[in-house]
Amino acid sequence: MKSLRCLTLTALLVATLAGCGGETYIGDRAGHSLTLRDDVLTAHADGHPDAVVDATGTLTIDGKPVPVTPAQRALLKAWHDQLVGVRTAGIRTGVAGVKLAGHAVADAVTGGGKDASARAEPAREQLRAEALAICDHLDALQKTQNALAASLPAFKPYAALEVRADADCRANASRHPD
Repeated sequence: MKSLRCLTLTALLVATLAGCGGETYIGDRAGHSLTLRDDVLTAHADGHPDAVVDATGTLTIDGKPVPVTPAQRALLKAWHDQLVGVRTAGIRTGVAGVKLAGHAVADAVTGGGKDASARAEPAREQLRAEALAICDHLDALQKTQNALAASLPAFKPYAALEVRADADCRANASRHPD
């Protein structure tokens, strides 16, 4: 059973990593989403034209540039960079998961021995750390999104997405993965 679980985990992680090169997507059921593709963040809110933020913090809505102050541009750039951080942490979490699955498969094939769990512990700790990094980036993304909504009225419709990483995120990231 443990081998089947590890094989399933490995297959899921490989499938996740295969899709990482193209785009990163965070969405909700209320019609709000963030998509990062080719270093361009697109925010979608039902009933509104898409907002686009590039790596320099330039904001366009419905294809038209939105004038921003230097402080707002810095927030937009940070918001963009935080979504890049979510993507990077997600990829690193997947890689760490594959490494952990590799330990499990090797132990299943070789019989593991008494110290199999101890040999896998560094990979488990790396997986936990990378998963917690996703929570950290989501927290920062939410805080920056809220600051943007407060300081930039044109941005307000795109700030309705709840991307907070609450206690559940941290609890799930810290759970023992075997």
